[in-house]
Amino acid sequence: MNNPYQAPTAASAESLAADDQPFYVVSPSKYWLLMLGTVGLYQVYWFYRNWAAQNAIERRYWPVMRAIFAVFFTHGLFTRVAARLQDQGAMPAFNGGVLATGYVILAIFSHVLGRLAYKGIGSPLTDLLSLILIFPIAWVLFRAQLAVNAACGDPMGEGNCLITGANIAWLLAGAVFWLLSLFGLYAAAVGLA
Repeated sequence: MNNPYQAPTAASAESLAADDQPFYVVSPSKYWLLMLGTVGLYQVYWFYRNWAAQNAIERRYWPVMRAIFAVFFTHGLFTRVAARLQDQGAMPAFNGGVLATGYVILAIFSHVLGRLAYKGIGSPLTDLLSLILIFPIAWVLFRAQLAVNAACGDPMGEGNCLITGANIAWLLAGAVFWLLSLFGLYAAAVGLA
């Protein structure tokens, strides 16, 4: 419902460009910065934004739940991206099924390693392996991001390339987590912990 007493708001060009897309467009450099800078936490937001874009079209998804439980919905999302590319006549090297399966396997393996590390089983090796898995997970989702960008007609993600204040806040939190993780690994390796 439109509130006539509400002060007008100016929408940025970036938000306007993102609002009319069926998927979440982001530039490669911003993607990598946020994915690695937040120690992989960005993937939850990434899934949320993609499902929210799909929900804006079909009004039948719960984007938050699909982001939290991404392993159950990755195939569906990647299949939609592949279908959009096929409808456009684009034939990039995007095999959504293989990438989705790769993501699911890596995400489950990372979770299992994280739980083992939490219980002290195999530590510090399980801690280190869990941290290292961020990189292949990020690579799989990056391949999907390239396909998403192509499907939205913005291959370089220019519609979402600026770093916002919220991005900086998440990167600062991620930097703290990286420092604590690396210190914890160091302490475990030299016997301080």
